[in-house]
Amino acid sequence: MGAMQGIWMAEQAMEKERLDQANLDLRIKSDKLKDEQFRESFTNNRLSNLSKSGFGFGNENFLKSSKSGGGNGLSLSVETANTLKKITDLLPEDSTIVPQLANANLKSLQNIVTTIEARQKTSATGGLPLSPDAIEAIFKDIYVTSSTSESSLNVEDLASYLQVDLESEYFGGVTWNEYLTKQISPRTVTSVQFSQEFPVGSMSAGDIKSIRGSFQSDLLQGIEDGISEFNQNTIRIAELRKKIKKDSDENKVTDILEKELLELNKKQELFGKFRQAQLDLKLATPVFGLATSLVGVDRLLDYVQNFPLMTQPNVKKIFNKGLTYSNKEDLDRAINMGFVVKGEKINWGGKILIITDFLIDAARSTNP
Repeated sequence: MGAMQGIWMAEQAMEKERLDQANLDLRIKSDKLKDEQFRESFTNNRLSNLSKSGFGFGNENFLKSSKSGGGNGLSLSVETANTLKKITDLLPEDSTIVPQLANANLKSLQNIVTTIEARQKTSATGGLPLSPDAIEAIFKDIYVTSSTSESSLNVEDLASYLQVDLESEYFGGVTWNEYLTKQISPRTVTSVQFSQEFPVGSMSAGDIKSIRGSFQSDLLQGIEDGISEFNQNTIRIAELRKKIKKDSDENKVTDILEKELLELNKKQELFGKFRQAQLDLKLATPVFGLATSLVGVDRLLDYVQNFPLMTQPNVKKIFNKGLTYSNKEDLDRAINMGFVVKGEKINWGGKILIITDFLIDAARSTNP
C-alpha cells in the first residue's frame, strides 16, 4: 500500500510539473502574441500618420489593403477600370476621347460619367435619347494634365521612425526595404478637364435655389470636417511634442516627427478662417467664397461642369463673391469651362488678376 501511494504521489508530482510547464508555455505564447499585436498596431498607426503627413509617402489605399486584407487599393483600381469601360461603351467605337482617358484618375472619370448621365436625363425627358455621337459632341475640348511629385523622405529614417528591420518581411514576401522604397518613389497623377457644348438657355429661380442649397450643404460638410480635423490635430500636436522630447532625450532620430509637427502647426493657422467660413455659410443669404477657397475651388467647378448654365453672369456672381483662386489647375479649368472669361477680374492668391488672352492661351496649351 505504501509503495502504491508513493507511485501515485510521484505521478501527481509529474502531472503538476507538466501542467505548470504547459501553463508557463501558454503565458509565454500569450505574452509573445500580445507583444506582436502591440508592435503591429504601433507600426500601423505610424504608417497611417505618414500617409497623412503630406510628405509624399505612398497612398492610403495601399496601407489599408495590405495587412488588414481590406483590398481597398485593388478595389480602387477595379473601380477606375470599370468607370473607364462605362465611358468607352457610351462613346462611338472610333472615339477620339477614349485614348486621352487611358491614365485618368477615378475622380476625373466619375466627373465625365456624371456629365453624360445629366445630359442623358435631360435628353430623355425631352423624348430624345442621346446617341454615342451626340454624347461625344457634349465635350468641346478635353484637357489632360499630368504632374509628378517626389517625396522628401528616405528609407533609413522611415525604418527608424517605424522601428522595423529593413530586411525583415513586411507582407507577402515583400521586405520593409522594398515596401518603403516603393512608397517614396516619384508618383505621377493624371487629371482630365473638359469644356462642354451646351444649349443656350437660362436657369430658373427654382434651379438656382436648388443648386445653391446643395452647394451650401456640400461646403458646410467640408468646413465642419476641417474643423473636426483641427481638433484632432491639437491632440496629435501634443503627442508629437511629447514624443519628440522623449526621443531627443534618448538620442533617437526625430526629423520625421518634427516635419509632421511643422506641417500640423501650419494647418492650425487656418483654424480662424474655417470658423469664419462656417459663419458665412450659415447666413440667411450664404456667402460661399471663403468656404470654397478653403475646401477647394474644384468643388465649385464640379457643379459648373454638371450645370453649365452656372456660367451665366447672374448665376455666377452668387457663387463667386469672395472667391480666391490659388491653384493654377483650378484657374485653367475655370477658363476652359467658360466660368472665367476674358476681361474678368479674379482674386489670385490675394491679388487682383485680370484675365487676358495670354492667360487663356496658356490655360488651353497646358494639354496636348
